Amino acid sequence: MYRLKWCLPIVSASICLFPVNGVEAAPTEEWVYKDLGYLAQDGYLKLPQKDVRQLNRAELSELVENVLDNIETNPERYTFQDRERLNSSSTGKSMHDAGHVDTYPHSKQIHARRATDALARQSLRGVNRLEVMRRLKAQAEQEQTLLEKDAADWAAAKGAPHHDADTGVQSASSEWSAEYGLVTRMILDDRVRIRLAEEQLRRVRKQLGEQADGIEYAKRDIEIAAKRLSWRRQMEQALVRRQSMLMRRISSDGASYDTGALSDDNRDDLMRISDLRAEFIAELQQSGYIDDQNAHLADDLLVQDILLPRLRIDGEVRASDRHSTGGRREYHQNVSELRTRIYPSYNIDGNWHAIGMFEAKKNFGDRDDHVFQFDRYYLEGMIGAAKLTIGTSSSFMANGNVYDSKFKGLRIRGGQPVVYTFEYGKANDADQTWDLSADYEQPLYGLGAGFYQFVDGRDRFDRIVPGTQSIAMLRAHRLMGDFDAGIMLLYGRDRGHDGTGYVLSLLNGTEKSWIRHNRNWWLNYYYQPYETYYQHTMNGTADIMRKYGGMKGIGIGYSYTVAPDLLWNIEYYHLNELDGGKNSNTIWTALTYYFKNYED
Repeated sequence: MYRLKWCLPIVSASICLFPVNGVEAAPTEEWVYKDLGYLAQDGYLKLPQKDVRQLNRAELSELVENVLDNIETNPERYTFQDRERLNSSSTGKSMHDAGHVDTYPHSKQIHARRATDALARQSLRGVNRLEVMRRLKAQAEQEQTLLEKDAADWAAAKGAPHHDADTGVQSASSEWSAEYGLVTRMILDDRVRIRLAEEQLRRVRKQLGEQADGIEYAKRDIEIAAKRLSWRRQMEQALVRRQSMLMRRISSDGASYDTGALSDDNRDDLMRISDLRAEFIAELQQSGYIDDQNAHLADDLLVQDILLPRLRIDGEVRASDRHSTGGRREYHQNVSELRTRIYPSYNIDGNWHAIGMFEAKKNFGDRDDHVFQFDRYYLEGMIGAAKLTIGTSSSFMANGNVYDSKFKGLRIRGGQPVVYTFEYGKANDADQTWDLSADYEQPLYGLGAGFYQFVDGRDRFDRIVPGTQSIAMLRAHRLMGDFDAGIMLLYGRDRGHDGTGYVLSLLNGTEKSWIRHNRNWWLNYYYQPYETYYQHTMNGTADIMRKYGGMKGIGIGYSYTVAPDLLWNIEYYHLNELDGGKNSNTIWTALTYYFKNYED
């Protein structure tokens, strides 16, 4: 929507309201024209024939783009200035020396910005090697720490007493200097956070194509990261503009009495370019220049590619304990378990992978047995745009609310933006199983539907008898801040009997075993007649309650990453039978250690 142009001259600038590429433009101040003139004198751009004060903001932003392009094309022009500044700040002179007060923190900003940019460039390459990323991340964090310390010292130095009789001017200088130091720290800290969030976002998106089984959880990570990144970008823009305004205020207010202050004549080109970029950040984003600049960052960093091993080994060791009580003897269970799983994955030809699972399990308590088995073995690869899995793997039907266990057969998954999944084969004790589901995920919400059928499997009394159990599912979830609220509707028919149920869910965060101190929790309310599930995913007594008509009640879980690859979980269930009226209580806790023979 275009607006009528309206301008009001104020001193030497004008305040105007007019569209620039569909965006309402901000007023152009006199310093913009002066800085462009200085940069033109130093050879960074060629000014047009007409007076720059007659240019609108769209034309001025094009000039700023030209300056930035020249810096990207000829980095040696400002690298020498950086070296000179670093040399002058490391000569051993006091921070309170007026000749070094202003240049020192800016050089540290450049150091920290370069360390952060190196981290971003590597992530933009799409190949995130831990041994490289960890080094770059550590360097960025080290430079950020040094910057914060030096910015505080610089602010204190700027606020130190001057030999001037005018105490009012001295107080103003101290106030603006301290505020500038604070904003400097905030800006650099926020930039580091944004870069790291972008790296995590790209890494999760890359993993989506490789780990289809975790697609729902990974997409939730993307939604949360994208939402937080959006408002962090807005914060960065506001802070950058604030920094530029403060710097100009310090320059104009302090030039007459502070020998260390920056006047228009002694502000260097780097500072002018930085101020212009901050002033025209909205126009640069609107024109697509910022996106183009980020796309080319990857070309500036050479990183040696490291090949993953052809045979990749993932594994986990889990110690768990489950205690159940209730109104029936069969609900009273005390089981402690030590379980080890090894997941080998062999890359056959770059597409097809042979995957398996070895499991060793030792039970204590009410059950004391030892099991070693190799019961997952399958091939997985892409056929066109679809992923095919064939063999004995696992199935997680309707988020586990219908079935979560061993599955032998084939699975085909593909489609965009709607992801379709078809499975055909055998589930536990069922002669034939097939299901079809469709999932549609957006940043703030998701929808899904599915149909599942088990032929000649277990009935409600846990007997293997002829008959068919069919279940239809509809689901929806919505992201609301840090919480994800969802509902799942289920309709089942088992050997002539019908049942309708639902599951309400509330989720905060996701499990991230690689991030220290990561936390997440979930809360579910179940109302599921036995017709609506075959083998439930929960650690409670839902499967036992099938013979008593099904179950209703709550389940709540919490996870905490004690250290990288060391995860602690605890869950609690309070369930009631739908027919018998008895209830049960279950508490389950586990400590899991993850390991592998490669690095991402």
